[in-house]
Amino acid sequence: MFHMILMLCIWVSVVFMMLAGIGAELSKKDEKNLKEERAALVAQAETFLESDDYELLPDLFTQIAELSRKLGEEDIADDFSARAKNISSLFAAPATPPSQDTPARSPPQAPSPAPATPSPISTTAPGTPPPTKSPTIRLPPAQEVMGRISERLQQLQSAVDGIDVPSVTPPSTTAPEQPTTIPTTPTIESAPAPFQKSPPPTVPPKAPDALIAQRRTEQGTTLTSGIVPTVVKDEREVLVDILTEKLPLIPHWEKEEAIEKILARPSGPQREAWLKVFLIKNKKYAKPSNYL
Repeated sequence: MFHMILMLCIWVSVVFMMLAGIGAELSKKDEKNLKEERAALVAQAETFLESDDYELLPDLFTQIAELSRKLGEEDIADDFSARAKNISSLFAAPATPPSQDTPARSPPQAPSPAPATPSPISTTAPGTPPPTKSPTIRLPPAQEVMGRISERLQQLQSAVDGIDVPSVTPPSTTAPEQPTTIPTTPTIESAPAPFQKSPPPTVPPKAPDALIAQRRTEQGTTLTSGIVPTVVKDEREVLVDILTEKLPLIPHWEKEEAIEKILARPSGPQREAWLKVFLIKNKKYAKPSNYL
């Protein structure tokens, strides 16, 4: 009886050791999938930052931290976790306007960093002397956007504190107008010709992954006059088609609830971004060939 109990204990120990060894190292395929998913979430976080929509940032940063922890990048995971807590605390703190009795503060020379904002990521391990920086070191993809995210968080913190931060005007995407020069001597090339073709109209590039905008319009049946009408579909119908195609395994009630939440957002880039985030977070309902 004693020998049977001893053998059972040894067998249980071996099973636990085998289970502990499983997943110790990620395969190259799993590591690639995790990095692609994290890169997509970081891109969506930048989209929300550009549109000043901070509601989903804590959730996105928490997911990025979890993916970074699975990849073994603990420093990046800790940084994104701290940023998620920082944004949540900023929204939780009530904004109290300054009273009229208090003198107006002098404009700061430079916006001070937020007190809850974590310091930049350090690549040196604790307890070891700082190594010399090498210009050949390539930062991980998630660290490349830390500067921009830190700047937006500082602006948000300054807005909560009552400091007016001048907004940076994004560069204009339209090409500058070329000055028209009138030649002194008319030439044959400058004379307008009836057969001269006009330059093609400039079409602004479509936003990436604009799933709703691309599917709202489609060509109808050709009429007897030869005209092909353009049919504009309803956005709810478009969202139903997209979720049915991308997430064929999603329950019907969850699909309807998601459509209501997406339609509640402003139309345009924000609604497209919410749809993109929902597809990424619920890829468990998608088949491998249908996912994005």
